[in-house]
Amino acid sequence: MSHALFLQANDLAFAYGDRVVFDGVSLTASAGQRLGLVGENGVGKPST
Repeated sequence: MSHALFLQANDLAFAYGDRVVFDGVSLTASAGQRLGLVGENGVGKPST
């Protein structure tokens, strides 16, 4: 059974000033899938 596309983000990038945190990140999630962001405290997971 195939699920409808729920979320798609392409070529994401993020930096603090001159410090590149990530660049060129893409992700997709279908309806019914679970997606989690893992990282240290204070790195901006809720604001991503």
